[in-house]
Amino acid sequence: MRRTLATTALCLTAAAALTACNPFAGASGDGGDLATKAIKANRAATSFTVKGNVSDPKEGDIAVDLAIDHRGDCKGTIGLGDQGSMGLIKTGKTVYMSYDEKLLRAQSKGEAKKDTDAAVKMLVGNWVKSTSSDPDVKDLASMCDIDELLGTFDPTDTAADKGKDTTVDGRKAATLTEKDGKETYTMYVATEGTPYLLKLDVAGGDQPTTLAFSGFDKPVGAKAPAKKDIVDLGN
Repeated sequence: MRRTLATTALCLTAAAALTACNPFAGASGDGGDLATKAIKANRAATSFTVKGNVSDPKEGDIAVDLAIDHRGDCKGTIGLGDQGSMGLIKTGKTVYMSYDEKLLRAQSKGEAKKDTDAAVKMLVGNWVKSTSSDPDVKDLASMCDIDELLGTFDPTDTAADKGKDTTVDGRKAATLTEKDGKETYTMYVATEGTPYLLKLDVAGGDQPTTLAFSGFDKPVGAKAPAKKDIVDLGN
């Protein structure tokens, strides 16, 4: 089970690391200025929901649907391609994780069947309790930190090209594009109200990505599961 947690965390780190590839923030020109404003707006939001997919050649497809806030609380789900999915809740320094049977069995390959069956019986339908300081969980917990998630958007000297306006989930948005080697990055930035980054697409590289941002400044509603549904592996 400790290995299951660690492996899952590593998979999720791949999703978080993709934001480090963004060449827009701090870029020069009109498009670059708008991109910078968008990143600043998302960073300043008290909360938002990030939903999307990352295709990684080693880890497979990773689907993320998380509502996170500046306190570091979060609530949502993560899917690991055909390996299954997990639920995630973080309140303060406490982290709760739930696993479906498919994920538990996929992550337990090589283990004795009786041990895997016992883990499935104990965990499916329940939540595993841990802390954000646990070495096997800290990378996973960092997904619930807005500053950690967006802090990797670093300034560059490139310029973003501004294309035709469009709509994202019914909101008017400007389209900004930038090429970096084989990869093409496309940002969609709200043109009415606060200039939030609404969507980011990465195409043409080894890790095609789509991340959509919504629910700005809305309560995350993360709270601990019922005690009867919590399994403390430390005990």
